[in-house]
Amino acid sequence: MHREKEFREFLEKRPQEKERFEFFVTIADDFSASVSLEGDSEEKGQALKGYLQEKVAGKDDAFLRLVALVRYLSFLDEKDLITYILTLAGTLGVLEHIKKSAMEIAGEEAAGKMFENIGPLPTGTPYEKYPPLVQRLMEQMNQTVDEKTAWRIMAGNHHEIPDESKWGERDRFIELGRDIDAFLKDHHKRKVEELDSCRRENKLWYETVITREVVDFVNDNPEVLGGVREGKEIFVTKFPFNAPAYLREKDPLLKRYHACHCGFARSAIIDGTAEIPRLWCACSGGFNKHLFDVIFEKPTTVRVVESVLTGDERCRFAITIPE
Repeated sequence: MHREKEFREFLEKRPQEKERFEFFVTIADDFSASVSLEGDSEEKGQALKGYLQEKVAGKDDAFLRLVALVRYLSFLDEKDLITYILTLAGTLGVLEHIKKSAMEIAGEEAAGKMFENIGPLPTGTPYEKYPPLVQRLMEQMNQTVDEKTAWRIMAGNHHEIPDESKWGERDRFIELGRDIDAFLKDHHKRKVEELDSCRRENKLWYETVITREVVDFVNDNPEVLGGVREGKEIFVTKFPFNAPAYLREKDPLLKRYHACHCGFARSAIIDGTAEIPRLWCACSGGFNKHLFDVIFEKPTTVRVVESVLTGDERCRFAITIPE
């Protein structure tokens, strides 16, 4: 493998993974022998997807192979390819949790009807394979339960984010006298500072490259990574998935694609393989309302105001402040 010595030195920065170093080197060697990274971004992406389908999907150690690829691509500074894998990893466990939620809310028999012939694809499968499955799930859910029940099922914490991860925000809310307007302003300010730190250090913010334009965009839009209260609702606009491309893009279709975070659905925006209803975006609403569930220490409700899956330029949610 080209630059193996340098890659091993790179791995040494994560000594907690030492027992996996040889496996990571083996996967990196196989990837470098199988995939050319000489083309443009689209060509590299297609090459990665082909490798995932052939060498990762369905393997017993598929998740560890994904970790190995992220380590190697981090070493090569291939941020777009890292983003793809992280988005793919974000699909893991979600369908299983939605099914669990369906069983708790609608009962085992109803959940069985919703999920008939539906299950997660083998770990590592390129996420473009998911949209037709998601469309079928939404159709079967709508055929099985009423609209209100379907929204309750979908608006859960399906990524299973621990409440503890938001306890610091809850404490800050309390420090600010439980003043939600003050908290939203403070939270947004801190997120802008966090983004700017990533920009200065040339680090990804989750899956996203941060540029000066991205920092300015968030700074100028208090609903993004913050929220704005209007009466009894807090309006939140989703941070665009590929923010730099979203801000540059003029084509409305591609702009929607760059906005969408969902590995289960985003490819359908441009390839038309499925029509996914706004109901699916209640899952993203559940992700966004989790912060407020924790700080208010009460369950909140959420509605989807705008969705890129149904033609809007952004995803926007309204979270109801509990009594």
